[in-house]
Amino acid sequence: MATNGTMTTLYYLLWARYASSHIRSDYPQQWKMKLMMTVFEYGPTWSKRLEIQDKVRNMSDDEIQKGTIMTYNTAMNPDGAPTTETWETLKGINSQNKNLYQRGKLDSYAYIDQILKTDVTREFVEKFKKFFDIMASPGEKLEYDLSKIAQLQSMDLQYVSGNVNEDLFGSYLTATFEEMFPSVSDWLDFYRTCGIPTTIPEV
Repeated sequence: MATNGTMTTLYYLLWARYASSHIRSDYPQQWKMKLMMTVFEYGPTWSKRLEIQDKVRNMSDDEIQKGTIMTYNTAMNPDGAPTTETWETLKGINSQNKNLYQRGKLDSYAYIDQILKTDVTREFVEKFKKFFDIMASPGEKLEYDLSKIAQLQSMDLQYVSGNVNEDLFGSYLTATFEEMFPSVSDWLDFYRTCGIPTTIPEV
């Protein structure tokens, strides 16, 4: 079963959550690397959890009603050395007892309901929140003395969003997520070439 936990899916999730949010950094390249570091750290677990959730949701009623199988084997004369520290079974079994446990339908549905999670993706997406500025629009017109904004001398102005000649300049000095990664192709290209090992599928 193909997983939905891909970099393509993640791009659109981040776009939906942070597309117009301004990045919390004056070093765009390092900011991109921090995003990829977060993917490297938490992406594989997020992808696997989505895969598990899909498998659980697709289980049939018969499958979810099946409980534990307990098998007890006895070998009086197995004619071999005992294997007490492996999963190998004894050969030459003389008797076998097997207990099969089957859940009722209501118990089965309750059990599956406890396993299913709805916040797997939200938890992962929220890990990127610290990389964005949360700003409130000012209620009144603000004046900025541009001579006191030391960053202007060293910043790469291609990443500056806004008109530096307007009075309100200074509210948004950094690019947005959408400006940093205009398309999913840009996102995947950086993921593939940034130097950090890829850990989840691209598509």
